[in-house]
Amino acid sequence: MLSKKIINLISKGLTCFIPSKNYRKTLRSKIKNSLWIIKTRYLFSSIHNSKLKQKTMKKFLNFIEIEVFSFCNRQCHFCPNSKVDRHSKNEFMPEETYISILKSLQEIDYDGCVSYSRYNEPLADRIILTRIKQARQYLPNAFLYSHTNGDYLNR
Repeated sequence: MLSKKIINLISKGLTCFIPSKNYRKTLRSKIKNSLWIIKTRYLFSSIHNSKLKQKTMKKFLNFIEIEVFSFCNRQCHFCPNSKVDRHSKNEFMPEETYISILKSLQEIDYDGCVSYSRYNEPLADRIILTRIKQARQYLPNAFLYSHTNGDYLNR
């Protein structure tokens, strides 16, 4: 466990080369706060208090990637899909699972990013439009976006 003395030594060691006293002091304070967060017990053990669990999740969860189906129309050499068959069969995430994820995020008033891309081509199936509409209903403050190779775009 990090003691107060160790936290002070770390913050001084990381900032000792900063010439501006005010900036050094501000940065030391931020480092101490960051290290204090790391030190706190609830990050490393089960959280039984539901309010604390939600608060912790809200604070540290800011980016989520979701694949609502598996199909990809390409096999780029740098992608794991070049070694896995994602052409012949398209596996869909069950809607119940997807809605369950959205409801969990809604409970903490999630306002981070939700990306609809990973190792698939999100625009290859029109179900993505339904899933984005559902996400907007449950997560009105979230930033929804996707990366696409553009093959399915037209005017």
